[in-house]
Amino acid sequence: MWQSWTTAETAHNRVDFWSDVVVRGVLDADMRTARRNAFQGHLASRTVAGARLVSFATATHSVSRNAMQARRGEGLFMVSLQCRGTSQIRQSGHELGLAPSGIAVIDSSTPFEIEFPHEVERRLVLMPRAAIEPWLPRISRQPVALPADRPCTYLARETIARLTDPAQNWREDECAAMLDALATLMRGAFHDNADPPGLAAIQRDIRSRLHRPDLTPAAIARAADLSVRSLHRLFAANGLTVARYLASERLARARKSIEADTASARSLIEIALACGFNDAAHFSRAYRVQFGESPRETRARVKTTAA
Repeated sequence: MWQSWTTAETAHNRVDFWSDVVVRGVLDADMRTARRNAFQGHLASRTVAGARLVSFATATHSVSRNAMQARRGEGLFMVSLQCRGTSQIRQSGHELGLAPSGIAVIDSSTPFEIEFPHEVERRLVLMPRAAIEPWLPRISRQPVALPADRPCTYLARETIARLTDPAQNWREDECAAMLDALATLMRGAFHDNADPPGLAAIQRDIRSRLHRPDLTPAAIARAADLSVRSLHRLFAANGLTVARYLASERLARARKSIEADTASARSLIEIALACGFNDAAHFSRAYRVQFGESPRETRARVKTTAA
């Protein structure tokens, strides 16, 4: 069943009231607005078939999710349909603007901030990781928009709108079928933007040589029998840069190594060197920017969990 909240329920402390609504109806996050007691909004939420469905309309505000909130959350992917107004999404050094009818996907297991500079209306589907991550790993840790001109995107837009309409109290089996359809449609929308020929092989080569600090764009291009300019064009055609992809893969491997090394058999600098970092300070800074915590904090968290 749907639950609904509106700021009309309270005459005072509307920001505190709405902050609690966000946590109860969407996910654990912090809300800010300059309007304070003049703030207005209404939100409806329903948890069904392993997903959370949300419809809301509010005045201008911003929402942020910090590293602690992200770590202790369910790790859902947030699929958002912008119905009215605009939003600016920031996550892991990436920024994405969303206009009306746009659809974005955000990994809630990584800190993010969303700013709504004007009155806004949005529909959200918070989906389990298993529904998206296996076939769309590039979404992880950065916001991604569905290509606007794809037929599958149009159908995904219609599916989200119907699924999150509080007036349509769909049965659980109907919701489950629509959620499966939505995942398939998103996969289809991104499939048309699939890796161009040669990119997947180059990425595999990069991953096989992450331990080498001399793995530069020139070295990567040489191994692929490409010019450096052609290499950059190949990555850019898929919305990537060589440097960002290389850094992201190195950091992901470092994090995986730290989390797997529960006995702390290797020092953090040894792990950094094994992943191609030759500067401990740079490694620590880049790691914190990417994951919202330092390598030491990751190790401490792993030890606490394993204890």
